[in-house]
Amino acid sequence: MTEQRRGIGWIWPRLRRSWLPLVLVFVVVAGGVAVVGVVRPASRVATASVLINPLDGNPYSTGSRGQNLTNLQTESQLVTSDAVVAIAKRTIGTDEDFPALAAKVSVDTPSNTQVLEISFAARTTPAAVAGANAFAKAYLATRAQRADANAASQLALYTAEANKIRAAMTSTGADLANTSATSPRGQVLTQQLTVYASQLAKVQATISDLRTSQPEPGQVITPAADATGGLGLPVYLLAGLLLGLLAAAFLAGWLAFSDDRVYVPADLSRAGFTALGDAAPLSTVDAPTTDADRSRRVMVSVGATAPATLLVVDAAVAAARLAISFAKADNSVILIDAARGALTEALDEPAIPGLSEVLVRKREAVKLLRRPRPRLAFLASGADPDAAADRFQSDRWSAQLALLAQHADYVVLSASATDSLALASSSSAAILCATAGQTRVRDLRATADELERCGGSVLGVFLTAGEAVSDCHPAAESEQEQSISPAQSESDRVDVAAAERPSPRPKQAERTAAGRP
Repeated sequence: MTEQRRGIGWIWPRLRRSWLPLVLVFVVVAGGVAVVGVVRPASRVATASVLINPLDGNPYSTGSRGQNLTNLQTESQLVTSDAVVAIAKRTIGTDEDFPALAAKVSVDTPSNTQVLEISFAARTTPAAVAGANAFAKAYLATRAQRADANAASQLALYTAEANKIRAAMTSTGADLANTSATSPRGQVLTQQLTVYASQLAKVQATISDLRTSQPEPGQVITPAADATGGLGLPVYLLAGLLLGLLAAAFLAGWLAFSDDRVYVPADLSRAGFTALGDAAPLSTVDAPTTDADRSRRVMVSVGATAPATLLVVDAAVAAARLAISFAKADNSVILIDAARGALTEALDEPAIPGLSEVLVRKREAVKLLRRPRPRLAFLASGADPDAAADRFQSDRWSAQLALLAQHADYVVLSASATDSLALASSSSAAILCATAGQTRVRDLRATADELERCGGSVLGVFLTAGEAVSDCHPAAESEQEQSISPAQSESDRVDVAAAERPSPRPKQAERTAAGRP
C-alpha cells in the first residue's frame, strides 16, 4: 500500500478534539519557564566606576602610611558594610534584608588605580542599573560621613587642648604678675608664656582648618547605564512562549501520527480501502436519492456485477440505503435482515415471520418477502434471529439464498460483524462500515482479513459521521424516524403461488421477486 501525502486535511480532524491536552501542555511549559524566570537568581549585572580620594577617617587616608594603593582592598570591603547597605536600601526602595542585598554587590579594584568598580546583580536591567548607582553614591556618602566624624573628633581634641593651653597661660600670667620680670623666676615664667602662645596659635590654626575644610570622598566617574550577563525576565517569557508552542506542536504531531482512526474518506484510501461515501440517516423509504447514494451505487455495481449478493457488515441503515438506491435505478433488489433484527428495527417493521422461520421452520423465503416499494422486497429477521444465525452455513441457507438470487439483480444482506464471517462465502462482495473519529484502521484491516480467510471479498467501506447517529451501531437506529410503514395494500403483497411455481430462471422482463413485476 502506498501512503498518500498528508496535509492539514489529515492533521486537523485528529487534533480538533484534542485541543484540551494541547492547551494544557502549552500552559504548563510556558508557565514553568516563566516561573523559572521569576524565581531564578539575579542575572543582569550593571557596573559603576568610582574614583576615590585619600580621606582621613578611612583606610585610604591622607596619612603617610595610609596613602597607598594596598588600602584600596580594605576600601572595597566597606562597600558592603551595613552603613552603605542602609543608605542604598533607602535609595532603591526595596524591602530585602541587609545580607540578601549585600550579596548582590561585588567590587573590583583595577591594578594601580584609585578606582573601585561596584557591580550590582538583579533580574532586570533597570533594577541592576539602579542598584549599582545607588551603592556607588551610598559608598561615597559613607566615606564623607566617616571623614566628617573624624574631623569632629579631632576638632574636639584640639579645642580641649586649646582650652588647656589657655588655662596654663592664665595661671602663668598670674604668677608672673606677682614676680619681678627681671628676676630669674620672672624670666622663666615669661619664657613659658611665649611657648604657650606659640602652641595656642598652632592649635587654633588646626581648629580653623578643621572647621573650614570640606571632605572630598571621590566621585562617580562612570555611572551604570546598561547591564550585561544572563537573560532578563522578558526573555524568559518569550522563551516560555516558544517552548510551550514547540511542546504543543510535538504533542500534536505525536497524537496525529499515533491516531489511526478514520476521519475522512482519504484515510480509507491511504489504508488501501475503497471509500463508498457516507450513509445518511434513513428517514423514509421514498426519500430523495443523494449524490452519495448515486456515487456509491455506481461504485458497487462496477465492483460487483449483477446478479450479485452484497454483504453489508454492521451497517443496517447503509444496507437499506444501498438497496433503495438500486431499486430506484430500476434494479430488482431483495433486502435481507441477517443482523438479528437490527435492520427490521431500523425499518420499523413489525415482528413478522422472516429469516428465522425460513431456516428453522423450513418455510419458503419467497413466501415471506414484503415489498416496501416497487422493485424492492424485504425479508425480516423473524421471531428467533439467534437460531437463524446458527444456520448461516447450512445447506438450507445456501439453497434459499440461491432461490432468492434468481428473482433479483441484487441481494443485499445486512449482518453483524460476527455473523458476517459465516455469510462471507455465500456473498459476492462484502461492504464494511466505519464511523468517522471512532473506527480504527487496524480494526478495519482485521475485519477484512477475517472475511477474506472465510472466503469473502471486501468491496469497500461506508464512512458515517461520528457526530450523528452512528450507522455502525444498530442499537442507536431505533431513535430514527419510521422509515417503512407496516401497512401495505393487497397489490404489494407477495404472489406466493407465482413464487412457488417451479420454473427456469425468468428473463429480466418477467423476473419476479416477492410478487414484483
